[in-house]
Amino acid sequence: MRQALHIFRKDVRFLWPQILVVLAMTALFAWSRVSVGSTPGWVDFETKTSDTFSFSLFLVLSWWLLIASIIYKEPLVGDRQFWLTRPYSWKSLLVAKALLILAFINLPFLVSDIVILTAGGFSPSRAAANLLGRQAALTAVFLVPAAAVASVTRHLADLVISVFLATALYGLAYPYSRLDETWVRLQWIPLSISVAILVSGTAAAFTLQYARRRTWFSRGMLVAVSGLCAATMLTAKPFGWTVALQNFPVAPTSAAQVRLTAAHPRYTGNPGFAPQPTPRSTFATEDVVTIHIDGLTPGDQAVTDLVKVSIRGSHGASWSSGWINDLRNTAGVEWSPASDTGDVSVFFRRFLVDQFQSQPVNIGVQVEMTVFHPETTTRMITDGRSYTIPGLGICSVRGSSLPFGPLMHCRSAEARSVRVKVNGTVVMPASYLPNPAVFSAVPVFQDYARFAPSLVLPEDALVVVTTERPIAHIQRNLELNNLLLRETPVKP
Repeated sequence: MRQALHIFRKDVRFLWPQILVVLAMTALFAWSRVSVGSTPGWVDFETKTSDTFSFSLFLVLSWWLLIASIIYKEPLVGDRQFWLTRPYSWKSLLVAKALLILAFINLPFLVSDIVILTAGGFSPSRAAANLLGRQAALTAVFLVPAAAVASVTRHLADLVISVFLATALYGLAYPYSRLDETWVRLQWIPLSISVAILVSGTAAAFTLQYARRRTWFSRGMLVAVSGLCAATMLTAKPFGWTVALQNFPVAPTSAAQVRLTAAHPRYTGNPGFAPQPTPRSTFATEDVVTIHIDGLTPGDQAVTDLVKVSIRGSHGASWSSGWINDLRNTAGVEWSPASDTGDVSVFFRRFLVDQFQSQPVNIGVQVEMTVFHPETTTRMITDGRSYTIPGLGICSVRGSSLPFGPLMHCRSAEARSVRVKVNGTVVMPASYLPNPAVFSAVPVFQDYARFAPSLVLPEDALVVVTTERPIAHIQRNLELNNLLLRETPVKP
């Protein structure tokens, strides 16, 4: 440890200009967020977006400059460096570099978060979990990958090119990942998996480079990690334990009674399986099964997140949709939830009906859902006045004087765990991310919702804001046996 502290002090003496740049950029970043986005009351956020983004960008660049300077002080690429002639232990060298990053990047950023929270009227002690989560996210996304790349390159230009290529790869992969359509509100799961792959792979390559200085092997590891992260975003679909991550009954007594029943145009004698008129569909569907969600406590509402449909024919044929959501049409089925009742209509495509119509089939339906319970009702005036709403934060509403209609603005230092309705219409879905402020620019998580764009509201209008808390994320299964799909195909 004595040798690591000696290297630490030496690097501080030589790298003080870069350290001052980081400290100055951190102070400017905190000042910009305190003066714009975290003070109590209404904030004209649209006019300040470009300024605050610039401060964030330059702050990250200053981090990478300091990390490159720290690593290149004792470069690892090649075998002609002067430091190799010194009796340095690679473990002491690694600890010294890590201490420099912690002392002059992580610690100042933590102080910046505390200043922003305090200026915004929030308690840093209540947001301790949020602050620690932001430190972990900062290290995993920005610091460890940059240090790993610096350890396998010779010059700052090499680091810049490598980071640019990795960022370009992410920028190309994300639009094609369709995470918002495939995972919907659960997309935090594949993103978290990608971050875990990124930090574990880059940390392993970084440590290996210090321990063995096998540069080409470490470079190959970094390329493989980048490709694996991109592949995860491009190909990952809900499956098995990833869906189970979201299942946690917060109030098991009220969620335990929730069950699924079904209705079909032809009654087959199954309990709870009654005939129902077939709804019309704009798609060329052949048959439909309506799934009912029963057993909810009065006032509660179930929102379906994902559905999986499987068909097993008596002749041995089978088919499965995989986990799908309410925005995605698959090649075999389409499902559509009813927002007022929680029912789900499963439409079967023509080719499935043609394939299974001559034989009895067993249809399995798995529904991943969230049960919401009404929590608070607040009457707000559209004049920008601040209201404190439990589970949501400090909120304000403005009328139609703003472009595109009325706007609601909420700020919170903790995870927003409720969904929000204004005059009965959902304007903010519940955040399923365990801590949404972890990956935001500042520790004060901000939500903006435009509602009723065609509605003219004066500045002193009264609106009713209600919140509903998710009390359980549960999965329910339903098995429909000996069902005959439509025997006479309907022509499109």
